[in-house]
Amino acid sequence: RCRPPASPGTFRFVLMDGGAASYGLRFPSRCVTSLVADNVRNRFLVGTQSLREDNEIHLVEYHEDGNDISCERVYAHEHEVWDLAAHPSNADIICSAFGTGREFKTAVWKMPDMDSAALSVSSVALERVSVLDSSQQRVRRVLWTPQQNAEHVLTLTSTHARYWDMNKGTEFGGPLGAAMVDESQECQDAAINVNDTNQIAIAAARDVRCFDLRSWKRGLSLTNAHDGMCRTVAFNPNLPSTIATGGDDRCVKFWDLRKPNAPIKTVSGHSHWVSHVAFNPFHDQLVLSASTDTNVCLWRASSVSSAPFGELERQEDGDSASEDYLVKTYDDHEDSVYSVAWSASDASFAFSFASLSYDGRLVITHVPKSEKYKIIL
Repeated sequence: RCRPPASPGTFRFVLMDGGAASYGLRFPSRCVTSLVADNVRNRFLVGTQSLREDNEIHLVEYHEDGNDISCERVYAHEHEVWDLAAHPSNADIICSAFGTGREFKTAVWKMPDMDSAALSVSSVALERVSVLDSSQQRVRRVLWTPQQNAEHVLTLTSTHARYWDMNKGTEFGGPLGAAMVDESQECQDAAINVNDTNQIAIAAARDVRCFDLRSWKRGLSLTNAHDGMCRTVAFNPNLPSTIATGGDDRCVKFWDLRKPNAPIKTVSGHSHWVSHVAFNPFHDQLVLSASTDTNVCLWRASSVSSAPFGELERQEDGDSASEDYLVKTYDDHEDSVYSVAWSASDASFAFSFASLSYDGRLVITHVPKSEKYKIIL
């Protein structure tokens, strides 16, 4: 069961077996993010990446009651979208990193509301608020500071991290601060600590390097975090010193930054590179990993989470319900999966999530019921 699309012909709906819903875009796609300012509905943003065609940003909603996806709006985006970030408190503001063919840029946009007349238009123009960054290097990641009144944006290129004030961003504006991270141009990903928004972690080559945004001084590093490229990093939303990483060695590793010499846990469920990891924003014992092997893994990692003390006690007593394990491997994609995102909806306890493969297939599904009950009951 599918709701009517706002712009017929730009996408397709497919209801898949196993409780997953699929949404197809016309062009290759690399980034999906949740609309974090909306904590009521399961809404996501997806950007396309076509070299020859005008690109789009789709705002979609997942409906748990009917297990279907509807397209709320399609916004025109001239250039290929490499990354997207939604403002943490203003659902109308987004930031995109894109390539023009000559250079890479980062811009802040306002998504205008569509009136009834606009619903018949295939796509609606975004309103540009500011341009923050121009570079000859690809912008790997763009992030808002995770605060309700966030006005700052972090951008990561292959070599540099830069910190921007949205209100001062212009075609010629400069960043509030910047740092050279990796001269070999191997920066891959960045994350901001939700519990200490002055701390960032950057995946660069085989390492993870931390910086303080107030001084841009380099802090500790995880040297040789992975056997091969370290491609993704994420902070635990509840434990300020815990991060997860993924890399070319097909492993997901959990680290305590106070003890950087070795990971506190390593799990392996992929047959190729791990491209993205993401902690559940409410239940940090649930962790997603995406891979270029076309699969998404859902992990339960209670031992490295802020799980209630009673749950950890049961684990020590040998209760299999609270051990660390692979919950499920989702094999709904046929191409490399580059991005995953948990829903921001607290109405559904954030048990729904989206995954996106390069062929433009967006799959939205949920944590198995049996696993939900172990957490909420």
